[in-house]
Amino acid sequence: MVNKIIFHATKLECGNKYMTKPGRSVSYLPEWYKKSKKYSTFTHSSGKIGKSSTYKNCVPFFDAMSCGYVYQTLTDIHIEIIDDMPVLTYDDKKFSEWINDRPEIHSLDVSDQYYRKFYSWTHPWCMETPKNFSSLIVHPLNRIDLPFYTFSGLIDSDNFVSNGNMPFVIRKGFSGTIPAGTPFAQIIPLKREDWESEIKIYTLSQINERSMHVQSKYNAKNRPNTYRNSDWSRKTYD
Repeated sequence: MVNKIIFHATKLECGNKYMTKPGRSVSYLPEWYKKSKKYSTFTHSSGKIGKSSTYKNCVPFFDAMSCGYVYQTLTDIHIEIIDDMPVLTYDDKKFSEWINDRPEIHSLDVSDQYYRKFYSWTHPWCMETPKNFSSLIVHPLNRIDLPFYTFSGLIDSDNFVSNGNMPFVIRKGFSGTIPAGTPFAQIIPLKREDWESEIKIYTLSQINERSMHVQSKYNAKNRPNTYRNSDWSRKTYD
């Protein structure tokens, strides 16, 4: 059975062509990822040239970026620094209601990389998941290039169907434009289940045996496709 997530419009304008709509994360991979190479060269201490696999060959890296769905910015967001604080403006004022100032949260420890001025994305969409499924909302995974950071939240979206507010901060030193259609939040549906943890301790011989098994399976001859071909399961989000 295929599970379904439903994105409900909360504004009449959502039906307009110019409005960005929730989409599959895989459809919004950044250009730097698309253009990146699978291998890079490096120089050994002996002077010989070697070849190394990059993150483009890393299936878990791709799975993180492509899982679930994304919300995107509705319009170009222009950021100017005035009196050491970011000021946001928009080409079309009707979009200003989708981004709100928030009072500073003094107890929240924010990295010095970001301004201590809080905003929130108030998006005109809300998600609904099947019974016993929640939605994990995070900053787009592996997108450290973005000039903002969206805080995370876990919503029981089978019961609570609302667009809500997603707080974010602006990275220091950035001034310019965040283009319309930029992903600002990634939505990952999760099934609610009970878990318990177990910790196992091994003897040295057991550790060596397990290590040899892993090395024989993922040796240099088989890499980087062993995981993809024997262990990986394809995930589908439509």
